[in-house]
Amino acid sequence: MIFGVITPHQEPVGRKSLDRLLAQGYFRHGYIVAAYEMMYFDEKIQGVVPLRSRLQGYEFSKRQRKLIRKNRDRFRKEVRPLKITAEKDRLYRQYKSYRFKEQVERSLSDFFGLTGNPYAKKAYDTWEIAFYDGNKLAAISFVDIGEKAMASLLCAFDPDYTSYSLGFYSMLEETTLAMELGLDYYYPGYTLDGPSCFDYKLRGNNLEFYDWKANWKSWNEFKAESTLCFQQRKVLLQGIQDINRQLEIEGKIVEHTEYFSHIWHDTFELANVVKAPFYLSFKLSPYHEIVVRYLNQEGTFVAETCNYQTHNQLQDYIETKDTKQISSLIKTHYLKINHLYQNLFAKLKELEESLYNEDETYQEISLQGSSRIFPEFMWLSFTSRDYNWAVGLRFNDGIPHYIPSYYSYREGQWKNCGWATTTNEVKELINRKIEELGCEEFT
Repeated sequence: MIFGVITPHQEPVGRKSLDRLLAQGYFRHGYIVAAYEMMYFDEKIQGVVPLRSRLQGYEFSKRQRKLIRKNRDRFRKEVRPLKITAEKDRLYRQYKSYRFKEQVERSLSDFFGLTGNPYAKKAYDTWEIAFYDGNKLAAISFVDIGEKAMASLLCAFDPDYTSYSLGFYSMLEETTLAMELGLDYYYPGYTLDGPSCFDYKLRGNNLEFYDWKANWKSWNEFKAESTLCFQQRKVLLQGIQDINRQLEIEGKIVEHTEYFSHIWHDTFELANVVKAPFYLSFKLSPYHEIVVRYLNQEGTFVAETCNYQTHNQLQDYIETKDTKQISSLIKTHYLKINHLYQNLFAKLKELEESLYNEDETYQEISLQGSSRIFPEFMWLSFTSRDYNWAVGLRFNDGIPHYIPSYYSYREGQWKNCGWATTTNEVKELINRKIEELGCEEFT
């Protein structure tokens, strides 16, 4: 997925640079400009489609001219450089509570990235078009102006004037201003690859869309199935059907909504999450998962273990076009891990039941597990006589070996205290260790 962010104090955004960035699919976000091929909006992942109108030979339709005449008779228009006031802030807050379900910036200063930012005022040439009903501010729109292009940023209007189509009307007035300034392009922002609240922008004329391959094309050529978002869903849907037919377990397609937060903050490695907006998930146990991503440019699938490694016991990664190879890898992992899980679960549950029968000696008993430990990925956790205990399990030649450990408060670490093959031996080990320790740990 194409994604890019430019911060003006790192790379100045003058009028000429703004033209270039807009032509590459970038939008302004507060103080920064960013380009992204997908976004999470209206509770789903959607493809982003940048738009612009070519102003050479631009003409308003009969219906648009009628709306312009009607609203110019009703509203007074004032065009000036950006200046934030309490009146405009009130209108913005009123509009955002009416219009947006998602969390948005609290004030216009936050929206434009001006709060606590000494660079922001110099980074862009931002203008405003205000519309007044008498002395009342009914709507206001904001634009950035480049050498040959104008970008629409926001229109906020009083909900009492909804019948006047002030959002679309502001686009027509912005387009008029762009033509009066002799500009070549007007960028109204973006729409999405499916029906959305942004589709009013499609009523503009001479409309073009950006295909994310460095091409601007006539809107008449747009096909939703050409977007990366659509293609990813389609390929993964076919992939999950092919793979599931060959497995005992059933995988599913995951829309990774957290992906967009991580890509904005570059925290994939820190959070250790899947680096893809869509992927296939195959749960092998309560603790283990294999994920399958699709690499669009390479035309291949990548299947890999998620947050666990088998330390060369099994193949943990494969890149291929053949879903049968992916099915084989998943099947091998499932057979191995499911066998381990069943054995670990049975013996630890046996120990758990034995501890429950000891009145109040053992408390807070719970079965725990972690994919980061292999192959002994489950253990029993409990407290006994002011100590925290964990009993792991290892199989040697098919014989279970319980491995009790306690947390040493003095040393600040877990310490092993031997091994046992039966539940009674485990309890004897624990009681003997507690007697040895006495109160030394707490003195």
